[in-house]
Amino acid sequence: MAVVLATAGYDQSIKFWDAGSTNVVSNLSYTDSQINTIAIRPGRQHLAVGGNPHIRFFDLNQTNGATVYSQGSTDNQPAQFSSSYEGHTGNILSLGFQKESRWMYSGSEDGTVKIWDLKTPSAQRTLTCGSSVTCVALHPNQAELLVGLQNGSVRFYDLAENKSKEITPPLSTDIPIRSIAIRHDGKHAAIANNKGQVYIVKFSGEDTTTYDVLPKPINAHKSCYVLKVLYTPNGKTLVTCASDNSIKTWDVEKDYMPGPATLTGHTKWVWDCVVSKDSNLLITASSDATARLWDLAGGDCLKQYNGHRKAVSCVALSD
Repeated sequence: MAVVLATAGYDQSIKFWDAGSTNVVSNLSYTDSQINTIAIRPGRQHLAVGGNPHIRFFDLNQTNGATVYSQGSTDNQPAQFSSSYEGHTGNILSLGFQKESRWMYSGSEDGTVKIWDLKTPSAQRTLTCGSSVTCVALHPNQAELLVGLQNGSVRFYDLAENKSKEITPPLSTDIPIRSIAIRHDGKHAAIANNKGQVYIVKFSGEDTTTYDVLPKPINAHKSCYVLKVLYTPNGKTLVTCASDNSIKTWDVEKDYMPGPATLTGHTKWVWDCVVSKDSNLLITASSDATARLWDLAGGDCLKQYNGHRKAVSCVALSD
């Protein structure tokens, strides 16, 4: 099965890449707004695109049997979306899918998280959060969301019980939360903020009922925004990307000790990252208008993807 690698950003374009050669195989023009986040729907049916304030779906499989991500045109085609999800009134900063693609969640600066059943263009449920939503992560139990807010708080939402609670004790006062990641087994969560810190939460069960926040955060990046945290699929490494232009790794099995190398090469903020399913390769997206492919263990930059004219804010991978 072909690798799907997509990037998007502030030049209002979506690019699909041949990951090995770094060639652009399809380039779509997105005229609505800048693009803040993208996600590949399980089963590779669609690419979901979050902008301001719409969510658009684009078919990855064309009617003639070709695929947008492998046989599209490299011309800047106007993107024809297959469906649209309306209801947010601000920038959409987070998108994701239930693992069997039964529903989608989205988080927005309008202070809400919305749940979509994908059969209708309107939201099935709206969660009002009291502050701009900066990030949303779905627990592996597929029934709870962790939501990070601009006011510095983190909330758990139990979708089955229709209940919510705030993490206690509060992680910080008035320091915006920027990114949340949950390990594949649901035992750990990493919560990053705008002060360069990453808090680790350890759960003792199969949900978020019982947990401990480690007393000291990881001071991951000095006095800057941690823009993305991500666990590798094998759960052994935590990756952090930041506004100091760097990427760092942390050894989960050694109490989050720093990894062997800081990944450097980007010249501006590193906004997003994805990891290959074998946990060996990392792809990052940066304001320097490039994406980069890295050897995660050694820290070497293997390839650079050039072609965007402005900041690359998001990257998606299905391998």
